[in-house]
This record gives sequence, C-alpha cells and structure tokens, in this order.
Amino acid sequence: MEQRPEQNFLLLHNPAMNELFDTNFAELCKKLREDGKFTQKEMATKLGVTLNAYQKWEAGERQPSGKFAARILSLQISMQERQSQANQENKVKKNRKA
Repeated sequence: MEQRPEQNFLLLHNPAMNELFDTNFAELCKKLREDGKFTQKEMATKLGVTLNAYQKWEAGERQPSGKFAARILSLQISMQERQSQANQENKVKKNRKA
C-alpha cells in the first residue's frame, strides 16, 4: 500500500486523525482484522510490516509509527467506505424487490 505525499498530508490533517491518536491501537488492529476476516499475516502484508511487528501492535506491546498509523487509518476508512457502499447496494436491491 504505497502512499503518495499528498495522501499522507490529507490523512495527517484529517480530523479523524485526532480520534486515531486517542485510539487503542491493539483494539483497532484486532477489530479491523476481524471485521475484514483477515489473518494477522494478511493484515501485516496489507500494512507493509512484518508479521512480528503486527502481532506486537495487536497485543499492545508496541505502537505503530506515524507512517503506519496513517496506513491503519487509511485501511479503516477504506473498509468503512466499502461497507457503506455494500449497504447502499443492498438498500437499492430491497427497493427494487418491493
């Protein structure tokens, strides 16, 4: 997941980043992984880190650096957008059936 500098700027100056800094990264990582039905290895690959590093984040033994915190937020936003889009599509399908 390669971030362009302008994306990093937008992520770091996004009001949602304030929430991220108050977030328990261990809980967030685990929630994103479970919601996406990913393994720890798949999450590590998506975030561009080793499995060991990811496992330490999820266990609460370490905190990700700003670069990886931005990647986690980006993944969270992407997953929320996909879920929102899926919900909209389901709504349209239900309306067509009615």
